[in-house]
Amino acid sequence: MAIRMAIRCHARRDRFKLQSRSTEGKKKNKKKKEKEKKKKEEEETEEEKKKKKKKKKKKKKKKKKKKKKKKKKKEKRKKETRVGYESEIERETEME
Repeated sequence: MAIRMAIRCHARRDRFKLQSRSTEGKKKNKKKKEKEKKKKEEEETEEEKKKKKKKKKKKKKKKKKKKKKKKKKKEKRKKETRVGYESEIERETEME
C-alpha cells in the first residue's frame, strides 16, 4: 500500500514538472519575440516613421475629400429632384 501511494505521488510530481517545463518554454519564447519586436522598432528610423505618418495623413485627407464630394453630389441630386417636383406642382396648378 505504501508503494502504491509512493508511485501515485511520484507520478503526480512528474506531471507537475512536465507542465511547469512547458509553461517555462512558452514564457521564454514570448520574451524572445518581444525582444525581437523591440529591436525592429528601434531599427525603424525616425524618417520612416515620419513617412508613414505623412502617408496616413494623406490617406485621411483623401478620404475626407471623397466624403465631401459625395455629400455635395447627394445634395445636388436632392435639389434637382425637389426642383422637378416643384415645377410639376406648378404645372398642375396652371392647368387647373
